[in-house]
This record gives sequence, C-alpha cells and structure tokens, in this order.
Amino acid sequence: MKGMRQIVRNAVLMLVVVFCRSTVATRTRLSRSTRLQSPAFACFSDYQSPRGQDLSAPCRIHNSFRSLHADTRRIFKRFMSFESETNLITSTQSTTVKRIKMLLQKRKKRTEMGQTVVEGPKIIMDLLRNDQTRNLVNTVLIDQDKAGDYMSELSSYTSINILFATHQVLLACSDTVTPQGIIATVDIPSFDDWAHMPKSKNSNPLYLVLDGVSDPGNTGTLIRTAIATGVSGIIQLPGCCDIWNPKAIRSAMSASFLMPSYSMDSWDEVEQHLVQDLGVRGIWAATMMDSSDDDGDGKFRGSLPHFKVDWRQSPTALVIGSEGAGLSKQVRASLGQPQSNIRAVHVPMHPGIESLNAAVCGSVILFEYLRQCQQHQDD
Repeated sequence: MKGMRQIVRNAVLMLVVVFCRSTVATRTRLSRSTRLQSPAFACFSDYQSPRGQDLSAPCRIHNSFRSLHADTRRIFKRFMSFESETNLITSTQSTTVKRIKMLLQKRKKRTEMGQTVVEGPKIIMDLLRNDQTRNLVNTVLIDQDKAGDYMSELSSYTSINILFATHQVLLACSDTVTPQGIIATVDIPSFDDWAHMPKSKNSNPLYLVLDGVSDPGNTGTLIRTAIATGVSGIIQLPGCCDIWNPKAIRSAMSASFLMPSYSMDSWDEVEQHLVQDLGVRGIWAATMMDSSDDDGDGKFRGSLPHFKVDWRQSPTALVIGSEGAGLSKQVRASLGQPQSNIRAVHVPMHPGIESLNAAVCGSVILFEYLRQCQQHQDD
C-alpha cells in the first residue's frame, strides 16, 4: 500500500510539472503571435487591428491560458505544501533520523542492516541514473527549503521513498561541514561469490588487496582508481577502513557500488583464495625496498620497479599496505619465501622522500597495469 501511494504521488507530481510547463509554452507562443499586432491585447477582448482583424478570440484564448496557468501554479504549490506537511520530519529524535545516525557512525549497524548513507546530489543522482545501482537507493531525505532543486528529477524514480525534513534535521543526519540538503539510505550490494564479478575487459585480470588501509580518503581513492583501471575485485584484510563508511563512499563517488569487494580474516586465507580459486600466478606487494637486494648467485630477490613487472603475463594481485606501518607482518613474512607466490614491487622516486601516500602509490601502479593492457590491445 505504501509503495502504491508513492507511485501515485510521483505520477501526480509529474503530471503537474508537465502541465505547468505546457501551459507556459502555449502562453508564450500565443503572446508572440498576437502581441506584435496589439500592445493592448491583454486588456481589450473586442480589439480589432488596423487591418480590421478581429483579435477578440485570440484574446479570450490567451486570457484563458493565463488564468489556467495561474491556477496550475497554485495547484502545484498546494501539492508541494501538502507533500511537505505529510512527509515532513521535524524532530531529530524521529526513527528515521536515529536510523541514519546509526548507519553513519557504526560499522556493525551497516553490516547488520545491509545499508549505508550517501550524501550529496551528485552521488545520489549518479546512483539513480545507473541501471546497475538504481534499485539500491532506498529512501531520500530532502531539506524542505531545497525541495525545488531536486524534485524535478527525483519525481521520475517511482521506486524510492522521498521524505522532507527541516534544515535542523538535515544537519543532524549529516557528517559533512556544509550539507547540501539531500541524503539517502542505500542498500549495500551483495556479492555472494566471485562468479558475480563483472568480467574484466583484460584477458588477465588484476585483483587489489588492501592490507590495513584505514584512511577513508585513501580507501575511496583506491576504489575509484580500481574502477578506472579495470581491476576485477578488491579484498580487504583486517584493519582496513570500512568500504561503506560514508566518508570513503564520498571519496570513491559512486564507484563503491560498482566494484566487488570482500573482507577476509587472514593473509593465509587471502593468498589461498587468490591462488587456488582465482588462478593468480603473481602476487606483488608494494614496498619501499629497492632492487639492490641480491643473494650473490644471480637470483634476484629484491623489489622490481612497477614498470618492469609484466602485469599481462597472468592473473595477478597487488597488495597495498597501510599509510603508516606499511605491509602487515604476515605479508612481509611471505616475501622471499620459496614456496610463496608473493614478490615486492616499488615506485621509483628521487632521494629524500621516504614513502608515497598509499592511494598515490596504488594508483601509479594500477595505471601502469592499464597502460600495459592498452598497449597490448594496440599491438
């Protein structure tokens, strides 16, 4: 019943908006065609032009449309007022507000409820315009003072629940410095297994492993870069920022809802999954090691520059460590082990810089992967 009311409400709103626009357009065309002949056209219903043309009929039509347009505008205002009063949230203690605040603040609640919070018109509209993510959008909360800015487009999506709120309520639901007047609760996409992963355009896919990357900005940037470079999926180790943290979502824009992502409990589990389930033959961990580490027998055991790695040779994985500590002890222990598939890779730099930001380092390597893939296609 609630869904039906929502559909009827949106349909009526669309009709009112279309009717308003059509009456304005008709009135404009009539005005242009008749006012050129009579400046006093709107005032004299029995006016005749100097050529003897009877303009009383166009006059009456024009006045009728002008009256109809005014009536339509009043109906539209009343309708919007009714909508705001009917769905207006005025208390910061309402159930909706409490739910949004829980999703903002608690990772556990996001996991339990299978939802997260998205803020800002660009991300919300991007999700609604994309066929893959449109049905994930659940409820949209709009500042009543900014309803006119967003309703013209939102009214066309009948599957979402639209609520209005006072400015103070929107402030209570926002975790940004300057709220933009629109917030949405969005379902977290479910990736049951890697079989549901979108097929990579590259013959040999790359998987990104985040090892303790805890900063939301870096996490979002890496997700966005992963989408841009054709990464097939992301695996998170313990200590990582929640991908569905609202700050990470804003940093990734809408990329979080398009990139398959998973969390695993240990490096041993991840390595086994990569090798046995996904067919990965080369695992590369980003470090600050250089290539001078040699054991003297000609076997290279050090780190390769990122541009010397053949990322197209076979399915591969890239491991990015945390911002401060770098790679975890478990991953470091695997480096150099004869039975391990993991090796070190680094981004060469001029002396004087200790390390790169995790997102910058990962992005440089991922775009090298994309470059090699594109070069191979051109060849």
